Amino acid sequence: MDDGHRWKRLTVSEAAERLQISKDAVRKRMQRGTLPYDKTLDGHVYVYLDDEEGVDGKGESRGRVLQLSDVASLLAVVSLGTYVVGLFVFWYPISITYTGDFATAWYATSLVSRDVVVGHGVQQLLFPYLATVLLTGVSVLVWMFVNFRLRRRNVRRGARITVIGFFAILVGYPEFYLLLMYYLGAAGPGGAWRKFSRAYEELSPAQLLAFWALVILCYCLLTAWVKLLGGFPKAKKPSKPSIWEASSFGEALRLRGQTFASAPRHSIAAVGLIFIAYFALVLAMSLISAKPPLSSVEISGQRLVKGELLTHTDGFWYVFEQREEKQEAKQGAEQEVKLVAIPDDDVKGVQVSE
Repeated sequence: MDDGHRWKRLTVSEAAERLQISKDAVRKRMQRGTLPYDKTLDGHVYVYLDDEEGVDGKGESRGRVLQLSDVASLLAVVSLGTYVVGLFVFWYPISITYTGDFATAWYATSLVSRDVVVGHGVQQLLFPYLATVLLTGVSVLVWMFVNFRLRRRNVRRGARITVIGFFAILVGYPEFYLLLMYYLGAAGPGGAWRKFSRAYEELSPAQLLAFWALVILCYCLLTAWVKLLGGFPKAKKPSKPSIWEASSFGEALRLRGQTFASAPRHSIAAVGLIFIAYFALVLAMSLISAKPPLSSVEISGQRLVKGELLTHTDGFWYVFEQREEKQEAKQGAEQEVKLVAIPDDDVKGVQVSE
């Protein structure tokens, strides 16, 4: 075989080991004509592989090596997104509930410790994101298995699309309601939907515009993510079949893993893109569940102070104090909320509760 390439003549076992697939898969590729081979007079079969195909003598992939800068970039995006969500979780609800303006709320948020901000960012963004990714990963594995079996049984394309669509609905709706229940603090899907509807109706026109802008942004990012997954670099060599041509589901998973490993930057971009999409979704949900993550506090000292604890820093307790002011023209009482700073020297006891 003299065509300008350097070829290696290997047995079926050696070719399977080099390509990291089973012997049956090698034989199927030979039958399809995607692997060149010949047969000697004594009945031995030899396969010809490009010298750069598969793995080298040390068992290391010849694909691109994942760069440390790629991982650092992904970690930077995750860290920044987590911190921004933590800031938003404090700033926006405080501006709506207590201060009434964004500038004062931003000042109040700046008093909160960075560790506390990051902690709430992790609670609102990172934990649900990891849980969603895990659930989605399991769902994708089940979908791949079902699709693989349907293709092996030569089920028509229309029937496969129907099954896959039903499966997507079966997985998508529980994920949606689980997210609603998590962010709205509801006990069930019905309660989550009622809370969501009630909170949505109370949004101002500007908040509605921001909510739908974030939802549309999330949808666009998810669409780009799907296109990115479909646009992974395809192998140029004819001996690389698609995962649906594998001899077993295990080999299909191995081929999919090799696809991701051969394009590390595409893989990191896919992970980062889905994270940013989820980031937009979390911001949209924060507009719906605008409740500050503050604990109730009662501070005794020179005077009794009751309210919501913002933070304790630099020797001061910062509390949104709630005072009831009765008005003759109205029945009942209105609550006036003020941010007060109480020095440690004036404090005798502190009682914090959820």
